[in-house]
Amino acid sequence: NLFRTRINGADGTYGEVGSSISQIIENGSGGDIWDNADSFFFRYDELSTDALDFGFDASVFVEGLTVYSSQITDSWAKGGLMVRESLEKDSPHFSVFQTSSYGVRVQYRKYGGGLSEDYTYLFEEVSEDKIWLRIEGFDKNIYQGFYMLEN
Repeated sequence: NLFRTRINGADGTYGEVGSSISQIIENGSGGDIWDNADSFFFRYDELSTDALDFGFDASVFVEGLTVYSSQITDSWAKGGLMVRESLEKDSPHFSVFQTSSYGVRVQYRKYGGGLSEDYTYLFEEVSEDKIWLRIEGFDKNIYQGFYMLEN
């Protein structure tokens, strides 16, 4: 497995990852990815300097993250992709999430310890149970987020 796991934040945060040849299933918990520090379980891989300088493209399929799922305990539960400057809980980041109640969100934190912000107006309220999310990075400071419904 190329990816490592990490827990940032509050006590009681947990997570687990299972995998097969064709898929990786991740379950986790946490406080939130918002405000000036994050508390969540995540799986990650470090990007090379070349990838950050010259571009990358990453996507993930999210399934079962809706208010109709019996596993969801918070309306802001999130699953998706994130690019972080570091593993610190107050790190700058750019993220594309499917939320359990508020559709697809692009969220970011510009500066370490700064407040998180939301590009809500870029996406319609999408609340599908199966969705592809994608981040395209052009350099260290320019990212785009996308989604595609699984139909």
